[in-house]
Amino acid sequence: MIRSNVIDFLSSRVDNKSSTIAFYYCAFSDIVTLQTVSILGTILKQLLLPKSSLLDTLNSALSSTFENVSRSPDREKLTELLGSVLEAYSQVYIIIDGLDECEKNVQQDVVYAISEIVQIPEHIVKVWVSNREDAEIKNTLKAYPCLYISEANVAGDIANYVEASVKSRLSDGDLLIRDPGLENEIISTLTAKSQGMCVLCKPS
Repeated sequence: MIRSNVIDFLSSRVDNKSSTIAFYYCAFSDIVTLQTVSILGTILKQLLLPKSSLLDTLNSALSSTFENVSRSPDREKLTELLGSVLEAYSQVYIIIDGLDECEKNVQQDVVYAISEIVQIPEHIVKVWVSNREDAEIKNTLKAYPCLYISEANVAGDIANYVEASVKSRLSDGDLLIRDPGLENEIISTLTAKSQGMCVLCKPS
């Protein structure tokens, strides 16, 4: 919920020419989204789309980075490419949500990339990383501003959101249950398991 609000707010402030926004969500249910190349590669792709002219300029570098299908690009090469693309913008916002869902080596790769790109001179790069409390991530990013929101602070909002979402899906027919008495159990279980975070997706 917070992630969506942040993206909506920032999207209203960029023009996709001199400034832009790139975002990525690490989904624990999809292992492909938890890989370094998926995270940094997707952000790279989002930054390249508004700047099609860069595809010709960086064609050689992109080809050499991604041509070997048997081996994933290393974080240094991906970070170098990100830096090259960022130079085409005056301001960039990058949102990465759910970093704690990734393995430690992937977390380290992403933090490495962040540490490198925020130091690019003459360009404003702002990165927003959200995750459940994780001592290692917290310690690694301790040099940067951090806002901590406890589960207790958002428990009420999540409970209201889950209840409204479940009722809406039942009403629309997106969620079907044989026993109406299970509705409250579903709401209680989803709220209890959220651990301060909640994402409900409408089935495709």
